[in-house]
Amino acid sequence: MGCVSGVLRLELQVSEFINLIDSLGGNNEGGIIRLPLSKEFRVINSDQKVLEYMGGYISVCSDLNEIVLELVGIGYPEYENLFPHHVNSYQQQFSDSELKN
Repeated sequence: MGCVSGVLRLELQVSEFINLIDSLGGNNEGGIIRLPLSKEFRVINSDQKVLEYMGGYISVCSDLNEIVLELVGIGYPEYENLFPHHVNSYQQQFSDSELKN
């Protein structure tokens, strides 16, 4: 299982998205509004395929003008197909440590 996070690029303004997150039950914690995600929220990738995950958050920080998506529990092989650079970086950590020993 893998996890991933990143800044979303949407056509909505951050202020509009804050209103949406508030209406869905988001929590405001120190200026960052977070909405926990469950199976009722679908995440669709650029190929219009639904991404299966176990949980996550959408976080909005108006001070930074950013919307961040965090997902956990993305299964294999889908995670490796979508994020091969993450898998390679993870595997490289072990290769590097073996070289040092």
